[in-house]
Amino acid sequence: MAQRIHALGWDPQQVISSDAQRTRETWARSAPALEPPSLVRFTSRLYMADLRAVLDELGGADDRLNTVLALGHNPCCERSVQWLCGESVVMKTADVALLEAHASGWRQGFSIQHTWRLSRLLRAR
Repeated sequence: MAQRIHALGWDPQQVISSDAQRTRETWARSAPALEPPSLVRFTSRLYMADLRAVLDELGGADDRLNTVLALGHNPCCERSVQWLCGESVVMKTADVALLEAHASGWRQGFSIQHTWRLSRLLRAR
């Protein structure tokens, strides 16, 4: 999946990830296929997170950067995509939702429901 993300030009400038062992391993396996991000942050707030925690964490991304990769867990990944873009999607292990928004900063982008567009859904299988 990281190779596909890279081929599409979606290399993350920042990574915000659950601190679970599984997401740490996912990032470790993905990182070599991507341009090195400026920031990588692991947080317990994304493990078994509710929607508010996800929005708060991603809203705190560095406003100087344009692309953020969030690594988390279901069911919150599916709920987050639905809240952000208004589309109900099924996210299986290693699936990637590429979302776009035009906002003055990450905090604004994650504060208003349905302001994002689902650009592409990459299926691992």
